[in-house]
Amino acid sequence: MRRSGQLRHVGDAMTAEPVHRTILVLDIVAFAHPQRTDPARLRLREELYELIHQTLVAAAVDPDHAPCVDLGDGVMVLLDPRLAATRVVEVVGGQLRASLAARNRRAPGNERLRLRVALHRGEVLADAHGFVGAALIEASRLSNAAALREQLDGTTADLGLIVSDQVWRQVTGSGHDPPGPDVYQPVALSTHDATTRAWLHVPGHREGPATTGPRTPATAPVYRSILAVDIQGSTSATRTDPVKERLRTQLYRLLHLAMADVGIVEGHRDPTSDRGDGFLLLLHPVDEVPKTLLLGALLPGLTARLAAYNRGAPPAERLLLRAALHAGEVHHDPNGPFGGPIDVTCRLLEAPAFKAHRRRRSEPLVLVVSGDIYRSVVWHDYPGIDRDAYRQLFRIRVAGRSHQGWVRGP
Repeated sequence: MRRSGQLRHVGDAMTAEPVHRTILVLDIVAFAHPQRTDPARLRLREELYELIHQTLVAAAVDPDHAPCVDLGDGVMVLLDPRLAATRVVEVVGGQLRASLAARNRRAPGNERLRLRVALHRGEVLADAHGFVGAALIEASRLSNAAALREQLDGTTADLGLIVSDQVWRQVTGSGHDPPGPDVYQPVALSTHDATTRAWLHVPGHREGPATTGPRTPATAPVYRSILAVDIQGSTSATRTDPVKERLRTQLYRLLHLAMADVGIVEGHRDPTSDRGDGFLLLLHPVDEVPKTLLLGALLPGLTARLAAYNRGAPPAERLLLRAALHAGEVHHDPNGPFGGPIDVTCRLLEAPAFKAHRRRRSEPLVLVVSGDIYRSVVWHDYPGIDRDAYRQLFRIRVAGRSHQGWVRGP
């Protein structure tokens, strides 16, 4: 387990590319209480780090690959996004809670260790001094939420857990039965410019009736960046099956060339899923393939290769594409990938407003990104990504939730 200052960067060098991380914040309740001496505070900090080490081992995470940022009265842990959010929630509510309870049974009253725990996911940047990113700020806000503090103050519980709405959607969409409102409660968090929703759980407080436990899905979820692409007009009456075959061949050829151009290899992705008139590409959450690489290099490179191909192709065999980009936790079975984030991506791709937008545009590839991708990547104006070129065009509803569609161009 590396503390701040013992950082491992991509390629052993600092990187300006954002990488996706699961962010776990653990704050000690009443750390600054006047009845606590500095030696007592020192012991609490050391025991917190030991609890974190035990929790990571229980989650099958190598502690040496989970950088810890010391917060003085707590710790922020950055976890590999390949560890499913559902698993983090299970370990916090299981191993961490049990270890904390066992520790507190032996501790004097004034050295009881109680924790506020927050869980979020998002893009972060690393430099020689540590980490930075809006996702880290949001995780810190969660751990300091007044609703979490107030509920813990009203109980004797050892810990309280608050998760962002993004994590909640991944957990409840992963195949687990969502906990009832008597277990997790929605709370509104307000900042100077926005109000967001989070989900709060204090074990032992408003637990609700006993159940037989959550339904466990047959397959474990994994985080993926999801790119869906369709050929515009593939079902046109003027396109024969031999023409469609040639278009598909060219599409896959150009995709593989574009991936090779930016260094995306087979180990960075799942096998491409064919959609008949397009494909579904699931990319692993590895630091070598940040979302900025997709938006700032892969898709522009694919667009350039499409344009070059179209200049030499007869009109009936020119490739005009619709593409949608989203991310989230998906499942795999022997038949292929599935899950809520894939549903969202495909619904964005097939939205009537997006198809109409494609018909008005002349460039070979037209892109829509989800609200999650816009907020976590596009809005931050990374090099090669012009946020002013994007606008919200439409919304879709999937499984009762609203999702924005942001497109490039007027």
